[in-house]
Amino acid sequence: MCAGKASKSKTKYLGEYYGVWVYSNPMFNDGSALSYRKCIYVGEDVWDNPCKGFILQHEFGHYLQYTEMGSLKYLLHVGIPSIWSSWHNKAQVHNRKHYEIDANIRAYNYFNKPDDWNIRENPLSN
Repeated sequence: MCAGKASKSKTKYLGEYYGVWVYSNPMFNDGSALSYRKCIYVGEDVWDNPCKGFILQHEFGHYLQYTEMGSLKYLLHVGIPSIWSSWHNKAQVHNRKHYEIDANIRAYNYFNKPDDWNIRENPLSN
């Protein structure tokens, strides 16, 4: 259901993160990630690296958006704009888009406002 056809042979199931399936694929080794439905795709070095846990937290926030909005609304208001923004903007600009901040806020609240939240990578406001 989650693994894409184009990169199926390179996509590896890693496990579950709070009930969401996590996969690695080398196409995300640049630090990017993608969430859709009940799946998160990350680079090969994210799963076992506590220094990159902020990526899973943020992508889980996108999963929370998806569960509230449903597929069509999520794709139109978050998924497609987020992909376009990540391709056309530097990370500092992309991370400040309203749908990215919203994902961070949702995850931050879901995880009970952790003291060790990486505010630099997952900002909660503009």
